[in-house]
Amino acid sequence: MANNDNYILNEVFQSFQDGHESGFTALFNEWHIPVCYFAASILNDMQEAEDVTGDCFIKLWEKRKEFTSLLNCKSFLYTSVRNASINILHHRRVIVASEKELAHIHNNNLTLLDQIISSEMAGQINDAMESLPPECRKIFNLIFREGKKNKEVAKILKLSINTVKAQKQRGISLLRKKILPFIFLLTPYFI
Repeated sequence: MANNDNYILNEVFQSFQDGHESGFTALFNEWHIPVCYFAASILNDMQEAEDVTGDCFIKLWEKRKEFTSLLNCKSFLYTSVRNASINILHHRRVIVASEKELAHIHNNNLTLLDQIISSEMAGQINDAMESLPPECRKIFNLIFREGKKNKEVAKILKLSINTVKAQKQRGISLLRKKILPFIFLLTPYFI
């Protein structure tokens, strides 16, 4: 019986090598499922495994004249599937790394942009505060830079609390006028 099996295998191999579709179909039917499961065990994705297996069978067909035995064909098929699967895994890692890098760059650019905008805004506010009238500037510095309360400022500058509140309100109004154009310039970054 073993001699008959060897004869059949040799006939299939010869038919395959000669370019007969029946030889290729016999090998495909015999090896497709195990080779596909082999690819799936590497890729963890049956659809990709099917694609890889199909591509490798095409390569096997194209190189059919180069093989000296069925064992060489089978070895080529498994090696091709393994290499193609590893290439896909490598490609996946590259894509994931690229996506992470892009996200990191995007986050850093946003952070950098935020820092630039904050610095510019702080500079504009500082310039606007320095351009306030002297009495108003003193009150503003004590309230907003040193964190003093209206009552404390009134005591330090020997002013009435109403004068402090009025100067504070005047300063806010003047700052709005000076800073508002700058805020409009930044609006495109926030939309």
